Amino acid sequence: MTTSFLAKFNGLFFFIRNLWHLHRVPTFKSQEVTSIAYRGYVKTDAIAVEGIYKKLNGGTHFRSLRRYLYDPLGHRCLLVATQTDEHGAETVIGMNMYYLNARDVRDRTIHEAFIGVMPEMKGRGVATTMRKISIAHFKFAGFLGISSRISAENKSSLHSAVKLGFEPV
Repeated sequence: MTTSFLAKFNGLFFFIRNLWHLHRVPTFKSQEVTSIAYRGYVKTDAIAVEGIYKKLNGGTHFRSLRRYLYDPLGHRCLLVATQTDEHGAETVIGMNMYYLNARDVRDRTIHEAFIGVMPEMKGRGVATTMRKISIAHFKFAGFLGISSRISAENKSSLHSAVKLGFEPV
């Protein structure tokens, strides 16, 4: 088998695993904390979420497989933070996306794939609040924990995670 065939097969299996398990997870409950609204992703968030991902992930594009997954299921596993201006226009300022890998299914955990907050909003507790909301959400959904990979150089994300009980290994 070629590498590209294996990659496509693994991608399809990833997609099916997540569709199967995440369709039972409830929708994120919308809430507001210090004038920032937190809610589940909707399709109209796609361009903003992809822009944040690209800006904060070294220019890497949001893979189409993720878009196919988050369009129907994002309201269950992708939390967005938004701010509304004086004219009522809503802007996505942060995102926290999750998925299930094979180990997560076995361990009854969910994986935090990416968390990002626009640079102008850093230091305001947005990432910490997104993690708090996600911990409660996934605990209510029956998950036993959340896994994450955070670079040791990413001090703010590491600090936010440790503050909320994540244990570095």
